[in-house]
Amino acid sequence: MGHNGAVTRSDANTSSRRRWIALGAFFLVLVVAGGLAFGWNAWRQAPPAVVDQPIASPPTATATPKAPIVVIVSIDGFNPEGLALLGKASAPHLTQIAQRGASTMNARTSRDSTKTLPNHTGMLTGREINGAHGHGVDFNDDNGSTLAADTGTYVPGIFDVAHDRGLRTAFFAEKDKFTYLLRSWDSVHGAADTTGDDNGADKIDHWNIADAAQIVSEATSLIEAQHTDVIFVHLASADRAGHAHGWLSDAYLTALVSVDDSIGAIRTAIDTSERPATLIVTSDHGGPHGNTIHSDSTQLANVRIPFMVYGDAVAKPGDLYELNPARTNPTNRLADGTRDHPIRNIDATNTALGILGLVPISGAVSTTWPPIQLR
Repeated sequence: MGHNGAVTRSDANTSSRRRWIALGAFFLVLVVAGGLAFGWNAWRQAPPAVVDQPIASPPTATATPKAPIVVIVSIDGFNPEGLALLGKASAPHLTQIAQRGASTMNARTSRDSTKTLPNHTGMLTGREINGAHGHGVDFNDDNGSTLAADTGTYVPGIFDVAHDRGLRTAFFAEKDKFTYLLRSWDSVHGAADTTGDDNGADKIDHWNIADAAQIVSEATSLIEAQHTDVIFVHLASADRAGHAHGWLSDAYLTALVSVDDSIGAIRTAIDTSERPATLIVTSDHGGPHGNTIHSDSTQLANVRIPFMVYGDAVAKPGDLYELNPARTNPTNRLADGTRDHPIRNIDATNTALGILGLVPISGAVSTTWPPIQLR
């Protein structure tokens, strides 16, 4: 501006430059602000950065549970008082099986008899001797016949149920009279297999009647080989000593120590089995102190026997009657069993079949009793 107030060219030019500078600055601010806004929105809307993750392994397939093995051992003439007299020092295996398993020293024989062959027939069929569903074996020696011929109808046993469902079976005994049971379920006299695949009429895959050393060796070999599912073993030395020298005599107790050694070999095979394995120990009868005869079923010492379950199937070790309150723990002889149901040796079959996950034997009287619980 001049001294007289007029606007000069220089002033005009300076003013124009200032307006353009201001305008440029304004647009620059707009551009920067817009860019920042665009960048902010773009950052907000952009997908999150991908972070490398380890490749997940496919889920591991659940292993199929291994099938169980069940071994039933009958100690012929086993008066449980003998075990109490020997104790852990002389009979460590039987003592520990009783303590670490589900057991009772107050089980009972068949209500109808305290003889060997009738009780073992019941032990393997789940049946009493008499009655509409009895197995009918009231004699005590091999008569050369069969169960089917003597009763007029086929009598299935534990080996029928197991073998007809594809399991392998074994039978070992020390007394020749057991040939009667082997014959009843052999390839000639066994029933046709109508369950699933035809596994044949012969219900017993392995068998032998020999001395204790031989049959225990064969039984333990089968357990170790892991391909036999149901094994029955009969041990007779305690019964022989009882008949020769009297029950609970020194000779009887010495024989029971030998039996304990046999049980120890079987127990070791059970304990080291890769498959779940369970041992059931019971007896066909006891025997009276100082007497050589056990046939009187009115005597408590003859009808009272042990029943012990040891191994993987036992979830709650303890007294079997406490684990099974529906069963009657007898305070006397209680040999008739018509109203009360103590644990009996004929429970061996359906207890074993339950462990194997198989159905009870059809027609067996023990199927009408509360099943023995181990869990």
